[in-house]
Amino acid sequence: EVAGIPARRDPSMMTMRTGAAITLVYEERKRQDEKWGVVTKAPHEWMALLMEEVQSAAWAMTDDLEDYQIEVVQVAALAVSILESLMFGAAGMDLNDTSTALQKGLSA
Repeated sequence: EVAGIPARRDPSMMTMRTGAAITLVYEERKRQDEKWGVVTKAPHEWMALLMEEVQSAAWAMTDDLEDYQIEVVQVAALAVSILESLMFGAAGMDLNDTSTALQKGLSA
């Protein structure tokens, strides 16, 4: 225990908290897809968009924690979109194909 914080979290609490956060990101991804459809970009274009969103989150952090949370969800959703594009979009990969380098890295 450090400063009253348990050294380990209760796994069930982490699952609930993580699930709630992922639900927000998932809902934002759905909103993005409804607004823009499937988007593929070059890696440097994705990075520019991600950095712009991170900057928006940084600005929101100084103003309002609710706006900050919204911006952080947008950052996470954009990161998921980038990952989707890398894994499936530009290369036209089969969603059932588990042979990609990214998926191999995740399973290692």
